[in-house]
Amino acid sequence: APQIGWALVSPQGLVISGSNTIMRRMSLPRAEAGSVHYYGIELAPALCRGEYFMNIGVGELVDNAWSFLDNRRSAIHLTVGATPQASGFFDVPSRCFPLTADGTA
Repeated sequence: APQIGWALVSPQGLVISGSNTIMRRMSLPRAEAGSVHYYGIELAPALCRGEYFMNIGVGELVDNAWSFLDNRRSAIHLTVGATPQASGFFDVPSRCFPLTADGTA
């Protein structure tokens, strides 16, 4: 029963975000030895300008112990262009609004 994991990392190796099929409670079909399977990963992060990398791994749980079958560091290189509305790693949706003196909107 394969499990797929992924991590978005900075050029310095800092994990910005990561998850896997176990954390997401996703179940993949069992794979037989020698068979070939293809999987897609869909992400929609609102990244700010910069360079990023994707780590991708496949493993399995056997008797509650994790075993990597394959693990690729920096498998994908992402370059994000200008984001004048935000800085850092993510553009977190936000807004600013006036409050009255008693703190209400």
